[in-house]
Amino acid sequence: EKSELEKWACLHCKGQNATTSKVMKPLLGDQQAYVATVGSKVVVAFRGSSNIRNWIKDVEFRYTPLNWTGLPGNLKVHNGFLAASDQLEQKTALLSEVDKQLASCPTCKLLVTGHSLGAAVALLFTAKMGLIKGRSFRPEIVTFGSPRVGNKAFAKYWSGLYGASHTRHVHNRDP
Repeated sequence: EKSELEKWACLHCKGQNATTSKVMKPLLGDQQAYVATVGSKVVVAFRGSSNIRNWIKDVEFRYTPLNWTGLPGNLKVHNGFLAASDQLEQKTALLSEVDKQLASCPTCKLLVTGHSLGAAVALLFTAKMGLIKGRSFRPEIVTFGSPRVGNKAFAKYWSGLYGASHTRHVHNRDP
């Protein structure tokens, strides 16, 4: 699966195949991200729920404080989504791979995307990158079927920083 994804070529993309790609997956983990330079973008795509361990993360829905340095103290997020995000950040070289690909393409813009669980992880990844990079960090964020990631304070924080650059695709009954 990993090697197939890294050498994947789009037959219909008209010269937009990935020039650099890397699948980020912890050795003993169940979460997965794909980082690729495609045309003028570095794309970070987070996989949605695909196995029983992912579904368990989905139902770990208790909110937990988001205790990242530099954030207001009243932010809370879904415990399972935070655990999935932390797994990728702490057990892979995801952040450094994104930095490496952005450094290799200084004119590239960052696009962060995901579906379902992957959409929630995409939001948390973007929030973490924003803390690291500062206020000038302006990625494009596109999510599909994203569940609610945090409490009202988190939603307000997120909207204030990234609301204008976040395109959220949902079914008419999604929260």
